[in-house]
Amino acid sequence: MTQARAAWLALGGVLVAAVLGGVFALVSRGEPYEYSGYAIENSELALDIQLTDGAGEPFVLSDRMTPATAVYFGYTHCPDVCPLTMLELAAARDALPEERRDDLQVLMVTVDPERDTPEVMDTYVSHFDDSFIGLSGTPDGVREVMQEWGIVAFREEGGSDRSYFMSHPSTVSVIGADGRLRLLIPTGLTPEAIAADLLQVMDAS
Repeated sequence: MTQARAAWLALGGVLVAAVLGGVFALVSRGEPYEYSGYAIENSELALDIQLTDGAGEPFVLSDRMTPATAVYFGYTHCPDVCPLTMLELAAARDALPEERRDDLQVLMVTVDPERDTPEVMDTYVSHFDDSFIGLSGTPDGVREVMQEWGIVAFREEGGSDRSYFMSHPSTVSVIGADGRLRLLIPTGLTPEAIAADLLQVMDAS
């Protein structure tokens, strides 16, 4: 073998190794995950909730953090989007690997504390999943939580004093174990898409 041919073969081996090394790096690194919801990066505000659970006991979110906490603000007299959202979250929890389901905590916070007592909230959310927690409190207490989370809701009159509606956001806020907002989930996503997004939040905790 001539020195020139040996040199070309050596160079070829280096090039092949470089190409294979690059391919291996791409495969091992993988493509960046694309959220179906709206990922929130570099959130500095640590969010908390201090209200009352269905047993009438104080609930402080910062004392009960999980790798992912999904928080929805709604009300039990809601005719459409609230039950739909609860069904979507229940299906998304079922779509998680069984060993990861306890890493998710779902909270529904009422925007209508006048009608939604803690007991009413507890009965409502348990229809969707026994692990869900419904939260209520005094009007001032609920209002304070809504302000911290940037939630705006207002009353729309129906036909009587007890038949009014509440206009409110339909998105679900997801926070990580550090209490910071990581994800917003809009309505209409598949349970599998929601579950995949939740796993990303859990694994980043």
